[in-house]
Amino acid sequence: VLKLTADSPEKFIIWCPSINCYWVNRAGIIVEAAPDTEGSAIFKIRDVRETGLLVGQKVLNEILFGNLVKIVDGVSKLSIGIAAISFNEKLQELTMRGARGETLIFGLRFAPSEKAFAYLKELTSSGKLRSSEYVDLTVENRIYLKPR
Repeated sequence: VLKLTADSPEKFIIWCPSINCYWVNRAGIIVEAAPDTEGSAIFKIRDVRETGLLVGQKVLNEILFGNLVKIVDGVSKLSIGIAAISFNEKLQELTMRGARGETLIFGLRFAPSEKAFAYLKELTSSGKLRSSEYVDLTVENRIYLKPR
């Protein structure tokens, strides 16, 4: 007797272009429709592109999505409750807004370094992140901090 079982596909983030939202796995592939959630427990990315996406389709190319995975993994280790994330395709940037007013801007053209996340951890623990307007990580090997 042969018994086959199918696990549900891995759900990594929620991707919301226009009105519909979709679960996306760690490979960047849409696996199924998702609810339009609120809060910081699940990373949900608002994509301003008006293009329709379908189950089985990739949301970004492999390089950009691989860098996005590193960003999400790194930020999830910080003590920042991310309330909103938006993706700008033209600039290839991801903007994350924390529940307490923190703003992080990441470029997806390169993978963020461990030093960048160590610096963000230091900014978070010292309170400097909350007192800044934003942290810009869109230039490779550079971090720009704009004070309020």
